Amino acid sequence: MLKPKRFLGSTQFGRQLGLQVLKRRLIPLSIATVLRCGVVVLVLVLVWMNTGLYLTPTTQPDFDEVPRNAVSHLAWMKQALNDGAAEDMQQLFPEGFFFSHILYGLAWVEIGLRSTEHRDEAVREALWTLSHIESDPGKAIFPPELPPGYGMFYSGWRNHLQAGIVLLTEDQSELARLRTQCDALVEALTSSTAWPWLASYPNLVWPCDAPPGIHAMCVYDEVTREGRYSDFVERWIVTGRFKSSHLWAV
Repeated sequence: MLKPKRFLGSTQFGRQLGLQVLKRRLIPLSIATVLRCGVVVLVLVLVWMNTGLYLTPTTQPDFDEVPRNAVSHLAWMKQALNDGAAEDMQQLFPEGFFFSHILYGLAWVEIGLRSTEHRDEAVREALWTLSHIESDPGKAIFPPELPPGYGMFYSGWRNHLQAGIVLLTEDQSELARLRTQCDALVEALTSSTAWPWLASYPNLVWPCDAPPGIHAMCVYDEVTREGRYSDFVERWIVTGRFKSSHLWAV
C-alpha cells in the first residue's frame, strides 16, 4: 500500500472536510460557542506571539516534509505528559486529559506518514497514546452508557487515531479493530434520534464531533478497497449538508 503523506489528505472525505471547515458550513455556532472559540483563538495568538520571541521559525513550504524541530518538540511534549501535563489540562477544561494525548498521537501519525526514518517511533508513540486515551483516566469524563460506548466525541477521535495506526502499520489486527469500532459507530449513528449526529454527553450533541469518526471509516475503505462504508458515508454527508443548510437558513 502506498502510504499517503498527510492523514486528512489520505481520503476524499478528508479533503472535502478541509474545504467544508474553511467554508464554515459544518455547524451553526451558538453565541456561547463563538465566545468560547474566540477565547481559544486569543490564547493561541498570545502563545504564538510569546513563543515567537524565543524560537526560530520552523515553517516550511513543503507540507509533505516533516517540519524542522517537530520531533524534538514532540519529545518535549512527551516529557510534559509524563510529568502530569494532561492531568493539569484536565483541571482547565473537560477534555483536557484526552486532547493532550490525542493531539500528541495524531502529530506522530502525521510524521510517520511523511518520514520512513521516524515511522517506527511514530507507531510506538501512537500506540502509547491509544493506551492512554483508552485508560480509565482517558475515559473518565465520558459516559460509558452513550452509544457506541462513551459517546460520539470519544469514539470518533479514538477511531481517528486507530485509523492513523492502521495507515502506519498495515497490521491486520489493527485493521480488524478499526472495522469493529467503525461498525459500532455506524450502528449508533443509524439508530440515533439526532441522526446524522450522535450525543457526546447526555442530551448534548455537537455536529463537529462526528467527522473524525467518519474519516476513520473512509480510511478503512481506502486501505481495503472494500467500499464497506461508502454508502453510509455518502448518506451521512448528504443528510449532514441538508440539516446544516436548513439550520443556517433558520
